[in-house]
Amino acid sequence: MSDEQELQQLREEVQQLRQRLDEVNRKLERLAQPPAPPIVPPSAPPLSTPPPVVTQPPPPTTPPVIPPPPPIPAAPRESFEVRLGTYWLPRIGIAVLLTGMVFFAAYITPRLTVPHKVALGYLSCLVLGVLGLLLEKKTPQFARVLLGGSMALTYFVTYAAHFVDAFRVIQSPTVALTMLSVVVLFIVGVAQERRSPTLGGMALFFGYYTSVVSGVATFTLAANGVLAVAAVFFLARNRWVTISYGAVLATYLTYMIWVWKFAGWGDIRHLLFDSGYLGAEDFRLRAAFLSLYWLVFTVGGLMIRGRASLPASHDDAAWQEARPPGELERLEPAERNGLLTLNNVFFFILFTLLMRHAYPDRQWAFQFCFGGALLMASALTYQRFAPESSIMDALFLQGLAVATLGVISYFKGVRLVAALALESAFVLVLARWMQSRWIAWIGRAAFAAAACYAWGQYNDWDTPMRYGVWFAGAVGFVCAGMENRTTRQLPAGEVGTASLYFAVVATALAMTAARDQFETSQMPWVWTLGAVAVAIVGGALRTREILWAAHLPLAWGYGAFGSGQLSDNEWALTPSLALIAVTFAFGIVVWGRARARGDDAQATNLLAPYAFFATLAVIFVTLDYAPERWRLTAFAAETLTLVIAAALANERTFSYLAFATVFIGAFGYVTARRSLFAGASVAWSNFLVATLLLIVGERISHRRSPLRKLSVWMVVVVTVVALYALRRLVGGAYLTVSWAVLGFVLLAFGFAIRERFYRVGGLVSLGFSLARAILHDMARVETVYRILSFIGLGVILLVLAFLYARNREKIAKWL
Repeated sequence: MSDEQELQQLREEVQQLRQRLDEVNRKLERLAQPPAPPIVPPSAPPLSTPPPVVTQPPPPTTPPVIPPPPPIPAAPRESFEVRLGTYWLPRIGIAVLLTGMVFFAAYITPRLTVPHKVALGYLSCLVLGVLGLLLEKKTPQFARVLLGGSMALTYFVTYAAHFVDAFRVIQSPTVALTMLSVVVLFIVGVAQERRSPTLGGMALFFGYYTSVVSGVATFTLAANGVLAVAAVFFLARNRWVTISYGAVLATYLTYMIWVWKFAGWGDIRHLLFDSGYLGAEDFRLRAAFLSLYWLVFTVGGLMIRGRASLPASHDDAAWQEARPPGELERLEPAERNGLLTLNNVFFFILFTLLMRHAYPDRQWAFQFCFGGALLMASALTYQRFAPESSIMDALFLQGLAVATLGVISYFKGVRLVAALALESAFVLVLARWMQSRWIAWIGRAAFAAAACYAWGQYNDWDTPMRYGVWFAGAVGFVCAGMENRTTRQLPAGEVGTASLYFAVVATALAMTAARDQFETSQMPWVWTLGAVAVAIVGGALRTREILWAAHLPLAWGYGAFGSGQLSDNEWALTPSLALIAVTFAFGIVVWGRARARGDDAQATNLLAPYAFFATLAVIFVTLDYAPERWRLTAFAAETLTLVIAAALANERTFSYLAFATVFIGAFGYVTARRSLFAGASVAWSNFLVATLLLIVGERISHRRSPLRKLSVWMVVVVTVVALYALRRLVGGAYLTVSWAVLGFVLLAFGFAIRERFYRVGGLVSLGFSLARAILHDMARVETVYRILSFIGLGVILLVLAFLYARNREKIAKWL
């Protein structure tokens, strides 16, 4: 008895002891319960009732505490040394022994007759088999290796009796193949009778191995077909999945060894890149074997049921542990899918190479036929595997993939782009109908193939190709809409990856076609209106991912706009203004949606880049197209617009941009050339209108608490600009008086609106006037202008002192 059987018997005995202990505990609990009081019938009341006697109930009996049974010791884990010695060494040894016997057979060929060689081979098989039977009870694992080697050697001797010249006693290939089939049936019968995957797997493995060692020929491929049938039988009867995987690999590997007889890189290059050199007869032979292999494994994988009964009595301890007695394991969908997929991949690759070598112009026919076969197989399995749809989905997915390759092989040029685009939409509809996310990936891959092919042929585009690319872009937008509705509803603000992929690729295709269609001078309008067009499509399809993709031409437009600024090749005024308007519109739409969701922080973050780039473009357009003599007014008007936007939207982003705009405008005004102030009327108008606009903007920002800092800075800018403008516009002897008048006006305005910063600005202006009167006018101007400066400054100071004295208490309250 092996160690595994003894351990199993101990486990059963412990389980029986536990059941007995549970039964003893239940009996003790029933005995510990107090007996129920007897029922006494009612009788006549006595004449005198004695006092009741109170009796104490007997104390409850506590059942004895039975200790729990000792834990079952875990099975000791085998060491690597034991595993190597008991599992791998016998298998390696039998492989080496079979190889040595093949060499020995070649060595003794001149010394023996052919019948003696065959008889000696069968005698060796018999010796190995008898030895395995004798050792089966003592060392079952080693005995199974010997039995497997014996059956594999029997297969080889039968195989060599026809194929190997030195062993040939069977001249007819039909008879030889029949005898090989009988040997395989014998192997299958022995392995099945003993329920031993070791015997079956080793026999099949060494059958393939001896075929390869002795040399692969046409007869070998036919023999391997018989072995493949045996492997499928083991899968169908016993669910020996590992043997089936090995059979797929060995069968196709043997075919490759037969076909790919190369000695160096030149042969490999010839195999991979040369085409059209294979004759019709060779093609039919190779195609027949490949089709046979594929059909055997496909039918086996599809026809196997999920469960099957199995007698509990068998000799293989490993098989006993792997599967519960009395029933086979269920063939899992992943195992079935893996077997079918491995078979399909090998067949497709090898048959595609075969078509390339024989009929390179008709590869599409094979791909369409094979894809149709897989799709048909998927339809046939719909009812058989209805509870588990992954098998049908896997075959359908592979069929679509192969059919897509057929489309690529058959169509060329604009027809290929249009066909792949239409296929992507059709596959997405199928994926939505079948509720399969994996099938949708075929549609995405088809659209990617269409885009890559179109971009790869860009230098050879003609008018039909451009229209085909636009058509593909339109289909891509439709696919983005379908992806948006197929996927689950994403939280607000999040973007679906698949839908965004279609939208971005479709937009990029449309942009590429537009760039090839229009002239360079028209590109500013192309980028701007392209962004609007994509956004309209996104709104019509109610797909926010297309709206995000509309930023691609907008970003491209800003890149072209910036490069034009750096290269002194500015955009025209009208498309520049259109770009700015579209950017602000995009920002307002995104900001409004975020505000509608109640996420004010995200709304600010989303608005900031749009407002920044649009304002930057406004500044560049102003510097390029606004006349220098009116540039301060232009910047003041832009600042007022931003202040109004900040006040209406209650957004700090606009206030920051308004500060940047007014600062750049003031800096440009202060650093401007003197010729700016040559025309007195225009210069005064520019200064006064700009100042008025800035004051209006300051008053608007002052009424909003988040914009108070902007209000202060605008007062500073007004004061600085006014001081510099008076210095340029008045100058000479009247500058002191003009600065004093400016200070008076600012102070009076500050008193009127109760604003401290205007009063501070007025005091600063008066300080400049007083300093100039003392440091400059006293020594350098004529007496008349000196008198005018001091008298005017003195009067203004007295009036202001009077105003301060009169409003002293009010000023204290204001402060």
